[in-house]
Amino acid sequence: MTVYPIMLNVKEMVCLIVGGGRVAERKASHLLEAGADVLLISPELSSGLNELVNKGRIRLERRKYEEGDIRRFEPLLVFAATNEPRVNQAVIEEARQAGKLVNAADNPDAGSFCVPAVLKRGKLAIAVSTGGAGPAAAARIKRELAGMYGPEYETYLDFLGQFRKWLRERIPSSEERHELLKIVQSWPLHSVIVNGRFDSWVQGFYRHLDEGISGENLDQYAAATGIQSFIGSCRTDSCHTKEHG
Repeated sequence: MTVYPIMLNVKEMVCLIVGGGRVAERKASHLLEAGADVLLISPELSSGLNELVNKGRIRLERRKYEEGDIRRFEPLLVFAATNEPRVNQAVIEEARQAGKLVNAADNPDAGSFCVPAVLKRGKLAIAVSTGGAGPAAAARIKRELAGMYGPEYETYLDFLGQFRKWLRERIPSSEERHELLKIVQSWPLHSVIVNGRFDSWVQGFYRHLDEGISGENLDQYAAATGIQSFIGSCRTDSCHTKEHG
């Protein structure tokens, strides 16, 4: 399957899952994490799905899929996730006729999209897909990436987002903001986070910038706090490998 990778905002959008087993449970859990309005059609449910229904987190039509369901509910996404190939195929055909994006759990090539393995670290999301050729390989690559991009990246990206907002409130020029943000993004701050010194480093960082916002001032703070010594070496791939084992 040749795919076009995108990140979808499904918040409060109806996403329909036909099926009630473990595969459907995984789909529902990931959709809920993204804020989707999950609707399930199935006469039987896994224990996990049953719990989600009882908590009111997903809506349920406790019955078998019927032709016309997709047109009736008008979902953004459709997931065919039953253990009956005939039913899955019927769901796929109706979804395609209705112009809806559909995922086929048992036959990726029959659907219009596949769901990648995703590594999340706060705002960071790294998606890995083999186009349905090797889900186990995608899972292995995800595990390897988890060793390269640890929990410190959540703190790192939160800081970058806050700093970007801080700059917008103080500097009218988008070009100047871009250059200042570019300087800070070149620093290997994950090393400071891993070493447990980041909170005090950030406090000193903003105090220093209160004296004046400029590229020169940023470089001075980097040098004063020892960040500067890492910059040259950590712009290479080999340094990244050393940092993350």
